[in-house]
Amino acid sequence: MDPKILTENGWKAVAQKSKIKDNGLQRALAAYERIDDDEHEDRLKAIATVNQLAGSLGRSKEVAAVPAVVNYLDDLLSAAESAGFRRRWRELQGEFVDDPQRAVRGAGDLSREILQALADTIADAERIDRWKAEDGTSGTEDLRVALRQYRTLVDRLLEL
Repeated sequence: MDPKILTENGWKAVAQKSKIKDNGLQRALAAYERIDDDEHEDRLKAIATVNQLAGSLGRSKEVAAVPAVVNYLDDLLSAAESAGFRRRWRELQGEFVDDPQRAVRGAGDLSREILQALADTIADAERIDRWKAEDGTSGTEDLRVALRQYRTLVDRLLEL
């Protein structure tokens, strides 16, 4: 994962280069960067805000017309979701000492959520529709983006 993805400067560079109007994502990323790593609840809330704003931007027609921004937002959403999952995993491990049964149940729930997120990546109909041109065919750039997204998914699966 690109370390610049979850940063204010990463988004600022992409938005300025592509002339995309920011919807608060830059401010949310700046807030996320300022939160200490041990402030788990605050980090999770910040990640949720980043996810919401990036998802909202990704659905706009202005952004959909700029493949570089679509790619960045897809990577950002993936990174934010992964960061949230990692934080929850660390919390569950810490809870094991106080309540092993609850920690194990939570680990099972988290595992199912992660698998569902991976399945959703595969079945995202909106993403698949973006890859198709109006005549039902797919352009080379759209296919390149699709292959890149599948590469990310396969890499994540193989890390298991």
